Amino acid sequence: MEGATVEKQPWSGVLMAALLRPLALLWLAGVMLRLTILALPPVLPSIEAELNLRGHDIGVLTAIPPLFFAVAALPGAALISRFGAVPSLVAGLLVNALGAAARGFVGGVTGLELTTCVMCLGVAVMQPTMPTLVRGWTPARVGLASAVYTCGLLCGEVLPVLWPYSSDLPVIGGGWRAVLFQWSLPVLATAAVIAALGSRPPRKQDLRVARAWPDWRQGSVWKVGLLLGAVNASYFGLNGFLPGWLSKAGGSAQIQPALLALNAAQIPASLLMMIYVERLALRRVGYAIAGLVVLAGSVGLATAHAALAVAFATVAGFSLGCLLTMALALPPLTVAAQDVPSFSAAVFTVSYALAVLTALVTGVLQGLGTGQFVSILPIAAAALAVVAVGATIRRPANPQGSD
Repeated sequence: MEGATVEKQPWSGVLMAALLRPLALLWLAGVMLRLTILALPPVLPSIEAELNLRGHDIGVLTAIPPLFFAVAALPGAALISRFGAVPSLVAGLLVNALGAAARGFVGGVTGLELTTCVMCLGVAVMQPTMPTLVRGWTPARVGLASAVYTCGLLCGEVLPVLWPYSSDLPVIGGGWRAVLFQWSLPVLATAAVIAALGSRPPRKQDLRVARAWPDWRQGSVWKVGLLLGAVNASYFGLNGFLPGWLSKAGGSAQIQPALLALNAAQIPASLLMMIYVERLALRRVGYAIAGLVVLAGSVGLATAHAALAVAFATVAGFSLGCLLTMALALPPLTVAAQDVPSFSAAVFTVSYALAVLTALVTGVLQGLGTGQFVSILPIAAAALAVVAVGATIRRPANPQGSD
């Protein structure tokens, strides 16, 4: 890996007190990265019935988030270089909230798709601000801060499933429109909190002088991008294929518990990684073990008895949580502060482009009516890619940083 890591400082009561506010803000912003996006699946059946959604409509709604994350990440880095990370994060939160709230007022499929695009544009701007603020707010504890915001992201994925609240609202009414509108309110509140409490990074890390566009000749951009893309492809692939595998195995009753286990198991993994991420993120053995465990869990879900589905899903989800935390920690751990925004944006562009490609391949396999042994190939390839790309990760030559 090119670039440099930051110097780690010993724990102290003063340091811990100073970390509480930035860590809380990073966790809260991390939740908002996924909260509005994952609010859709629990109410999708109701939307499908009311708006008469067809298969390709659902496919478009599913493809919009990774597509926008890939396309809009680089302009997000340019925004950071022009205005700074905190204003860019607040702007992304406001656009996210606007698009999410507007979904409650749409009158048809096209309106739902357009408002989802606006919402995802806001999230795409938010994403490169997170590793940037990790480096700017917590330069002494980059690994811990990365794990904290990753934990928030994972909580944001699970929360709408565990708490799909709904009530009648004036003008909007009830049902799915009220649900989607209400999930925009925490995002709006978070924008206000970060605008009020989010301090700018120290002057030497003022990112208005940061590089606006990435250096695509930098090998580590492609390494980290492919690594994160392989993790995302494994995650989305398992969520997409798991229901079909269990249905064919006569385990329809296990689908919901297995999906919940797959996603919820990532949260304790991110908590554990708060302790170990700085030790493992730059070591090949961590990627090798976790990647092989994801592969084993995926094969188990596709081939084993349905009664074991929750166990295999838990194992795979826990490993994916570890991998996601490690991959997201790499930009602020290994790149000089002024390059973190553009580097992170390039990584998100590569990773989500790979996720879109994997989704297309998955759709082709499903359309061909292939069996479970063939449908597992994209996930197996992604898990093995984690092992292969992880083997190329190297500790930077300058461990003290170059800010």
